[in-house]
Formats: sequence, C-alpha cells, structure tokens
Amino acid sequence: MTALALLATATGLLVSTALLVLVVTFVWWLDRYDREPLLLVAGVFVWGGAVAPLLSVTSLSAAMAMLDRPLGLLAGAALEELLKALAVVLVVRYSAEFDSPTDGLVYGTAAGLGFATVENLLVVIAGVPTVPESQILVWVLQRTLFSAGVHGLATGVVGGFLGMAHLSRGALRRAGLAACGLIVGTGLHFAWNLALSTASGSARRWPVLAAMPVLYGVYLGAFWLFLLWEHRILRAELAERTPRLSAQLLEAACDGLYGEPLLDLLGAISCRVEGEIEKAAERLVAQGHRSGRDTLRGLLAVLDWGLAGVD
Repeated sequence: MTALALLATATGLLVSTALLVLVVTFVWWLDRYDREPLLLVAGVFVWGGAVAPLLSVTSLSAAMAMLDRPLGLLAGAALEELLKALAVVLVVRYSAEFDSPTDGLVYGTAAGLGFATVENLLVVIAGVPTVPESQILVWVLQRTLFSAGVHGLATGVVGGFLGMAHLSRGALRRAGLAACGLIVGTGLHFAWNLALSTASGSARRWPVLAAMPVLYGVYLGAFWLFLLWEHRILRAELAERTPRLSAQLLEAACDGLYGEPLLDLLGAISCRVEGEIEKAAERLVAQGHRSGRDTLRGLLAVLDWGLAGVD
C-alpha cells in the first residue's frame, strides 16, 4: 500500500468513525427530557464494537458455509442482531435508568453503530487493496453512509421493542414483543444484505438505492410507534398515580394543550411584569384541590433545573 493509499484509508476511517460517534451522540441528545447516562450509552457502544464482532466471527463463518446464500445471509443477520441486542437486554435487566421504548432505541442504535465502527475497520482494511487509490476516501465514506447506518437502525428497532417488552405486563406479551423486535430488526438487516448481494458484481445499483429510503422509513416509523407507546404508558400511569383533574391536565399537555392559568403564569414570567407573576401564580394554585399547587411545584422545579443547567 502506498503512502497516498494509507493516508486516504486513515482519513476515511477517522471521518467515518467520527460520524458514527456523532450520530450516537445526536440520538442520545434527542431523548433530552429523560437522557440516559452517557457512560452507559458509551458502554453499549463499546459492546457493539468489541464484544459482538468477536463472538460472531466464528459462528457467522460456520453458518454462511453450511447454508445456501440467502439462508446464510439471513442467519448472519439474525446472529448479529441477537448479539448486538444482548447489550440492550443487560441494560434492561440491570439499569434502573431504563424506563421507555425510546431508551431502547438509543441503546440499540449505540450497539449497532459500535458494531458498524469495527466492521468498517475490518472491511476497509481487507478491501482497500482492490480499490483504486483515487476512490478510497469516497468508498470508505459511502460504506459508512449506507452499510454502517443500517446496523444502527436495525438494532435501534430491536432495542425499542425490548423497551416495549420491558414495560408490558405478562410474560407471554413480553416474549412476543421481544421476538417481534428481533424479527423486524433481522428482516431490515437481511433486506439490506440481500440488496447488496444482488448488486454485487454488477452495474445494477437500484436494489441498494431502493432499499435505503425503505429501511430508514421503517426506522422513523418505529420511532413514531415508540413515542405513541410512551404516551400510552404515561396516560396509564397518570390514571393510577394522580387525581383525575391532574391526569387530564397532563394528558392535554402531552397533546400540546395547556390550561389558561398556566399560560398566563408563563406569559407573566417571560414578560417580567411586576405584580402579575404573583397574581397568575395565585390563579394557578386555586385550580382544583391540589392540581394547581402541584403544577406550580413542577414548573418551579423545571425552572430551577433549567437555571442550574445555564449556570
């Protein structure tokens, strides 16, 4: 390998790794109202990058050798998704911070992109000698944008279903949701492998180009499904833990609707009109038996938390 090829390879790997880490950080940031411990997310990323590839290399090679090509692709996808998902299962089992399907999406995405980072390194090192020097950088970045992203979205979907299973009641329902997640994630992974296999060795790129929007569309659809599931869980918990009026107010807040006393208080705070803040707070406190008082306490807690973050 020439110095130019080595430089292009190193640059491509550094940029691709930075992009994958940035995507994990962005997904973690999206869950900004209930963020997971960053060290735990990093640990899951390391699991995907270090443990899962080591465990899957020998088993995957054996499965691919014994089965026909489509079945081998399917077995490989299933094995990889299972091993990546083990990190999410450990978090579900032992972390008190895990409490929603979107948490599973964050951890699953981290495990998938950790796996993709190491796989990128291995594939690039093996494939660089066959790529013209002038195309190495572009080839590495293309692989990062396509194949690496699929690992993140497939395992992210598996993690989301594991989160749904964790919060569900009944062993049968939990097992069904976990199995459903593994099937969907494996299906996404297998569809991508099949598209790559179809396009490999030919000038036909349409299977790959057609698969990308479908796969990422499924990921976004799953994310929307997990958010709906979280709202459903919140409503059920509110009905059990709070008075009826408070539950109704919080349900409306989930839909972006707020009571007039609360809006008046927020307006007075933002405008800093002397005397109006106290009057608006009194009107809010007068709402219901304890609902207005609890709302004010929650608002003050959020404001204290926000000011502490600014400091």
